[in-house]
Amino acid sequence: MSGFDGQSLTKLIKGSLETQHIKIMMMSANPDAEKISKTIDVNDFLTKPFEMDELVSKVEALLK
Repeated sequence: MSGFDGQSLTKLIKGSLETQHIKIMMMSANPDAEKISKTIDVNDFLTKPFEMDELVSKVEALLK
């Protein structure tokens, strides 16, 4: 992502009335990322590596 990291982009999306409804799933191999994800208003979190069925299940839940 040119010019943005995941945290900055999430804050930008969630900080705008026009885009705050957009669901965001954070994915990371960083062991501290799940703690970070709770502080930046993501809707779900997935630790890498992950199983495809876990990804599909989480995406389906976000789309409901």
